[in-house]
Amino acid sequence: MPKVYERLCIITTDVVFGVVGEEERKIPTILSGVTTDLDKIDRICKLMQVKTLFTDNVLNGLSLDYKFAYRYIGSMHLNEKDKILIFEDLEAIPRDECTRIVKTKALFEKGVLCYENSQHREALVYFEDVLKINSSDKVCYMYYNKTKEKL
Repeated sequence: MPKVYERLCIITTDVVFGVVGEEERKIPTILSGVTTDLDKIDRICKLMQVKTLFTDNVLNGLSLDYKFAYRYIGSMHLNEKDKILIFEDLEAIPRDECTRIVKTKALFEKGVLCYENSQHREALVYFEDVLKINSSDKVCYMYYNKTKEKL
C-alpha cells in the first residue's frame, strides 16, 4: 500500500546532487544538507500538527501580487550561522478553521516574537488572548504550554 503523507514542508535552497554507486548500480542522490534541513522542518510540522510549513525563502520567492493566508510560527537554526523563518500555510486547512486563525494572526505572531525574545510573561498574555478567541488553535496551545513551562 502506498504511503500517504498528511503534511507538506517546502523549502527552497541550493541542492548538490550526484550519481553514486558501482557501474552496474549507479543511482542519483542528493549530496547537500538539504535533506537534513527538510527533515528538521518536517519534525516541526509533525510536532505542531500542521498541514503545510514553508520557509522565508519560499515566501520571498513569490511574486508580490501573490496573495494567500499564512502566519509566522517561529524561527529555527539549521546550523551555527543559518537561521530560517517558518510559516504555516493557512490555505491548506478547512475554511472555518482558517478564518478563526486569521482573526487572531496578529496576536499570535506578537506572542511568538515575544517568546523568541524571552519575554515570556508578555507572550503568555498574547497566547491567552488568542486561545480565548480560538480555543482550537493547536499551534498556539503548544506555545502557551511551552511559555508556561518557561515561567
